[in-house]
Amino acid sequence: LADDPEPRMRLAELSRRVRDRMQRSKVSTVATTTPTPIIPVITGTSATALNLSRHLEAEGFYAPPIRPPSVAPGACRVRMSLRADLTDDDVERLCKAIKEWPRAN
Repeated sequence: LADDPEPRMRLAELSRRVRDRMQRSKVSTVATTTPTPIIPVITGTSATALNLSRHLEAEGFYAPPIRPPSVAPGACRVRMSLRADLTDDDVERLCKAIKEWPRAN
């Protein structure tokens, strides 16, 4: 990785793209000043975090729910970790899955 900046650049571009899509879809994420490959989707409750995690798993994505005691009550989230080898189609499917996620528990 030290000799090839392409994977890091690709990962930063994917992170910006996913965060932008989440913002446009009104999905709550943690704001950052620099693109990071870990994108937490804030759900609030444990039940909602589990619901989103299961929905994404059914769509072919692993995004674990993060719940108390790892985070404060009411700050539950699903942690998406992007990789440089994701295709543009993978990212599109991920964003679509989140956008179409039925938020009811």
